[in-house]
Amino acid sequence: MNFDLIIDKVRGIIDECDESDPGRLCRDLGIILEYEPMGAAKQACKGFFIRRLGISVITVNSELTDTFRRIITAHELGHAVLHTDIGERGFLDVGYFNEADDCEKEANFFAAELLLPDNDVLEAIEESRTYFDIASKLYVPAELVDMKLQLMEHKGYDLLAPKSASPDFMRNMDVQYGEGF
Repeated sequence: MNFDLIIDKVRGIIDECDESDPGRLCRDLGIILEYEPMGAAKQACKGFFIRRLGISVITVNSELTDTFRRIITAHELGHAVLHTDIGERGFLDVGYFNEADDCEKEANFFAAELLLPDNDVLEAIEESRTYFDIASKLYVPAELVDMKLQLMEHKGYDLLAPKSASPDFMRNMDVQYGEGF
């Protein structure tokens, strides 16, 4: 896993677009972002990215909460930015790829870096008593905090990241998961 590449890509698109919201980044980068109902069951598809004939499209399950749609959009944007060599292949959250696939891990780390600025994480750490309090304060799953802490350790912060996040944690989350995680 190339943390430096992920960190540099996130910083690069934020600087280029003067923006960090995943939906607006899609717009600014010329990526079509659409929302479609894909079911409300726990194993429902959360979203996918596909590039065909030079056109990049991210589709996100419209039945997710606003917070979860934002996380899935950031994850799929990670595929669009990091995995430019996929050709006609798409990234689908329906079992086409092994859950431990490096591409999925990279997209998760990309989402963590994009959605969780270092200063916000440090502030949450200071104000929270437990690891799960940090996640709740930041409105993200604990696994995303885990990934962000790993990235911050790589940057030189003196933190103790649990390093226990499953790469398929988004797949196993309930579609109607609450706003506060």
